[in-house]
Amino acid sequence: MIATYGSMTYFCALIIIRGIGTSGPPAMKPIRIVILGLLAIAETAVARVEVRLRDAQTRRPIADAAVYVGCDGTQSGQGAITMESGTVIIRPHCNTFSISVSHLNYQAQTVHCTAAGDTTISIMMQPSVRTIDEVVVTATESHGVSTASEINRDAMAHLQPSSFSDLTSLIPGGVTKTPNLTSANTIQLREAGNTSADYATSSLGTLFTIDGAPISTDANLQYVETAASASQDASRTTTNKGVDMRNISTDEIEKVEIVRGIPSVEYGDLTSGLVRIERTARATPLRARFKTDGFGKMIYVGKGISMNQSRTVVNLGVDYLNAKADPRNNLENYQRITGSARLNQRYDIGSIWTLKWQSNLDYTGSIDNDKQDPDLNYMREDSYRSQYHSFGWANTLTLRSDTSGILRSLTLLHNLNYQANNIRQTRYVALDRDRAMPTGMTTGEHDGQYLPYTYVATHEVDGKPLNSYLKLKADLLIRTGQLTQKIIAGAEWTYNKNFGRGQVFDLTRPLTVGTIVRPRDYWSIPATNR
Repeated sequence: MIATYGSMTYFCALIIIRGIGTSGPPAMKPIRIVILGLLAIAETAVARVEVRLRDAQTRRPIADAAVYVGCDGTQSGQGAITMESGTVIIRPHCNTFSISVSHLNYQAQTVHCTAAGDTTISIMMQPSVRTIDEVVVTATESHGVSTASEINRDAMAHLQPSSFSDLTSLIPGGVTKTPNLTSANTIQLREAGNTSADYATSSLGTLFTIDGAPISTDANLQYVETAASASQDASRTTTNKGVDMRNISTDEIEKVEIVRGIPSVEYGDLTSGLVRIERTARATPLRARFKTDGFGKMIYVGKGISMNQSRTVVNLGVDYLNAKADPRNNLENYQRITGSARLNQRYDIGSIWTLKWQSNLDYTGSIDNDKQDPDLNYMREDSYRSQYHSFGWANTLTLRSDTSGILRSLTLLHNLNYQANNIRQTRYVALDRDRAMPTGMTTGEHDGQYLPYTYVATHEVDGKPLNSYLKLKADLLIRTGQLTQKIIAGAEWTYNKNFGRGQVFDLTRPLTVGTIVRPRDYWSIPATNR
């Protein structure tokens, strides 16, 4: 009908044109051109097709669906998007065509149609349901007495952390942010207000334990005793700030419990929370992980070996990290290497007692470098280098009963940790006026000395902390009628001492002028014995 209509239109137009004649006046030529153009439009616009899309279940219109109409046997076509009413109007250039419809929430369809005139096509679309398995990427809240969050191995594998500081984004209130491993990373739990250099104690009262042994920072005195604003050490020091989470690797961790409430009485030396880390103590296949991004590269290799019918388990792991604050700056970076060898041995004593011996050997080494380009820095000489080497040996004996007696378990734990730390900072100093520096080391009157206008200052901090920890704990269970009492009884002893040389520098060549300090050996400071 449309074709006939088009032919009739064309036929009538021919009669009109012939009626005008070809020999008419020149003013009639534009009229003939307009008539021929209208004929071309009438010949191409074959039909008006309205497509209506409806949900097959709810009969509601489907908006924002993609509709494509193409003539059969050709590559030409046209597309459109349905409106809120679920309709779209198209004008195909052929009588036989196909309509392809697609939507994110529905199954795609293709309908072949033949239309000889204006028509309406209704298409019912079937919903397409896409489901994925449940993925847990955050910490789970424990159901104990204290408010705590647990982070398991699956959540850590999903996060792909570089250090323990990345795991804090999984706890409630945590923030995912770009890692910054060229400055100290301290945890923030139960914090009120913003920390500052004058009151940076958010992590000081948080206790970290690894396999029951606490990480002690009581003998840590590694800081450059100069003006904080003029020292590159200001953002890297952790003295009086707590544990630096950059030094804790995550690949050997099996589970982490972060207690934000009040923990058990056996963790008494804390005020702001507890981070309890349990490392893998089972047979595992050979595992390797390699991570690279714009801020660093990391590689890890580890394996767990089971022997003697799983009575003996040995876990080995080593990883290396090289991180930068700015991928474009090769003069500032942080490097860390950690190694761990752990032995778990189980003995059966009689028929009711089981003795478990756990022995851990750990090493953590890190180098923190920061150097200014002498070609871009007017001070010419400005560098900072901090080295951290930690050696730890921990042993845990646990005697456990399989019966319903009063004594359920008895645990003896000893941890010995020794560190060899060194900070060396060099700076070119230029004075604007005469400056006098007192050089006396005792009370009384002494001659001062004027500093030169320009000099190179070298400041070294040598620290050798030794931490010893001993703990004895008994778990008791007493039943009286319908009541059951769980009792924890124990005692602990800690020893902290720094055997380093301390602040080592020349009084006549201080790193910053205006800060009057004196070199002092750390080994002369008495140890804490609690």
